[in-house]
Amino acid sequence: MTTLDDIQQQTNSLLQDPLLSDVSSITTIEELDLLVALEQHRAFKIQILRDPFPAVDVTVRQSDTVKQLKKAFQTALKQSPSCPRQLNFKHVWQNYCLMLNQQRLVKDDALVSKLGIRHGTQLRFGRR
Repeated sequence: MTTLDDIQQQTNSLLQDPLLSDVSSITTIEELDLLVALEQHRAFKIQILRDPFPAVDVTVRQSDTVKQLKKAFQTALKQSPSCPRQLNFKHVWQNYCLMLNQQRLVKDDALVSKLGIRHGTQLRFGRR
């Protein structure tokens, strides 16, 4: 039977691997799964521009919906040092939407891959 110390030792050993240098020691299973999907080209990184604030990098799967993209943005923003206070995202999404080349992404159930979002795509905020 494996003990907690053995698991911790194996985890530390894995984190020393150069291939895993971008993985934090406090990474969740979901984040790890997303990194694997990114390496297997089943996910891609996009940027959400928030003028005048710094852009936020978000990783989404090809099969994600706009709603999941918004959730990923919220998570990334909460972890960002450029977000000093708690935001009311309900208010944000009621008044603003994400935009791709002047196209408003208002349908939460739309697949990001069907909308033309690819690796390196930049999204902006726009008024609803």
